[in-house]
Amino acid sequence: MPTDAFATIEQLLKGTSAPASVPHGEQKAAFELRFKAELTRLADSGRGPDAWEEENLLSALGAAGVKEFELACAFLEAVHRPSSPQLRRASRRFPASTDMLWQHFKRVQSALA
Repeated sequence: MPTDAFATIEQLLKGTSAPASVPHGEQKAAFELRFKAELTRLADSGRGPDAWEEENLLSALGAAGVKEFELACAFLEAVHRPSSPQLRRASRRFPASTDMLWQHFKRVQSALA
């Protein structure tokens, strides 16, 4: 897990997750916008996500599913920075497709509506 995500988790555990001035609805909207942008970027690249990208995108969806939008955005930020070269190794499992990630995202959106 990326260092930024660890820092965000630490903040959440300490109870300092989000400033009181940022309404929950705005955090959700920011997450949705950023997640859509990541999926669009992947679709435009013509490739599926690499292992670390997939892991962070699925983690972002999990965090959003429990309404931890700040943590979800931290995972999205980490998509662009693999934490170690080892994460770039080939995965033994079939990689997720961009379409599958869209489907998961839509399920999370419906659950939060």
